[in-house]
Amino acid sequence: MNLKFSNGSRIGAVGAALATAVAVAVPASASAASASAGLAHADQAVAQYSKTVTKYNLPASSIKGVSALKGKKVMFIPLVDQIPAFQLVRAGFTAALKHAGISVTDCSGQANPSGVQSCINQAESGGYAGIVTAAIPYEMASNAFASAEAHHIPVLVTDQLTESKYQKADQLVYQPGNDAEPTLMADWVIADSKGKANAIFTVETDSPSSTAYVTKGAAPEFKKYCPDCKITYADTPSTGVTPQWVESTVKKVSGVQYYYSEFEDDLAQTTQGVSLAQANSLKVSYATATLAGLTDIKNHKQVYADIGDDVAYEGWADADNLLRMIVKQPTVTEHIPERLFTRQNIGSIKLTNAAQASGVWYGNPTLFQKGFEKLWGVK
Repeated sequence: MNLKFSNGSRIGAVGAALATAVAVAVPASASAASASAGLAHADQAVAQYSKTVTKYNLPASSIKGVSALKGKKVMFIPLVDQIPAFQLVRAGFTAALKHAGISVTDCSGQANPSGVQSCINQAESGGYAGIVTAAIPYEMASNAFASAEAHHIPVLVTDQLTESKYQKADQLVYQPGNDAEPTLMADWVIADSKGKANAIFTVETDSPSSTAYVTKGAAPEFKKYCPDCKITYADTPSTGVTPQWVESTVKKVSGVQYYYSEFEDDLAQTTQGVSLAQANSLKVSYATATLAGLTDIKNHKQVYADIGDDVAYEGWADADNLLRMIVKQPTVTEHIPERLFTRQNIGSIKLTNAAQASGVWYGNPTLFQKGFEKLWGVK
C-alpha cells in the first residue's frame, strides 16, 4: 500500500514541491517495444489485476516459538491514524496477533518526528516486544528509530521503499508492500486510451518513496510501452493539494483526458478541482482504493479507476514478519494481493465497510488467515 503525509505536512521531501507541471512527450524512438506490443502488455496487465486472487502466495517457512509470545504486546505507529487505510491495516494486524495472544497498541506518529519519538519512548518504557511503523521515512525520525535499536526493540518499517543502509536483521527491516500501483495505473491509461493518452500524473513529494512510485514506476512504463502517449508529471505543492491547484493544473494541459492522483485522501480536493476546471469528460484515477473512491466509480462521479492493496492481508503480513523478527528468524518477502477496480468490474463487489475491512474484495480471506495460523502454529 502507498501512502502519504496528510494535512500538508511534507517532511523528508526530495527537493521543493513544484506547483507547475512539466510536460513530457515520449518519443517513439525511446520505446523498447512497438505501440502494438505496448498496448498488448497493458491489456494483459489490466486483465490480470482486474480479477480476484484464487490462491494466496503465502510464505513458505513456518515460525517457531510463537506460542511462547502469549501475553506480549506490540505497537503500531502509523504516520497519522486518521487515514482509513492505516486503520484497516491496524485492524487486520490486531486480529492476526490476537490468535497468538499478543495485544496491539496504536500510537499516531502525528506526521512529525516528535510524535514518532513519543510513541517509541512509550514502547521502550512499556516493555513492548516489537514495533510496526506505517509510511514513516527513516530520515524523518532517525533518532527515534536509533533509540528503538538501542533498546533492542525490533522495528518493521512498512509502506516505504527499502533503504538497505538502515536495515539490520532482527532489528530494523523494511516491508515495502506493493510499490507498483502507479505502474499498473499507467497500464490502465495505456489500455483505456488504446495507446494514445494525454494524461496528468501527480507526483507526491512527501518522501523519497512517494516520489519514486511515479518517477521510477509509472514514468518508465509509459516510456517503454506507450510512445504515443503525452504524459504531464505534476509535483504537488508542499502545502497540500487544493481544488484550486487541481483546477490550475488541469487547465494548463490542453486536451487532457486522464488525471491520476497517487493517494485517495486527495479525493475531495481533486473532484472539486476537476469541477472548477469544467473538465467533465476527464477520467480521474487513484491508488489506495477505499470505499469512498470505489463508490464514486460505481456512481459514475468522475472516478474511472482505482488500484488498491488487500489491507486485511497486509495487516496479517505485517504480523508475520514482526513475529519472525521477535523470535529472531529471517524475514520473508510478503506478497500482498492488489486489484484494479474500474467501471467494468465494480459491480462484482459489495461496497460496505465490512467488505472493505475483510479483504473479500481481493479474494477469500479465510484462506490466507488459516494459512498464516498454520505457519505460526496457532488456531
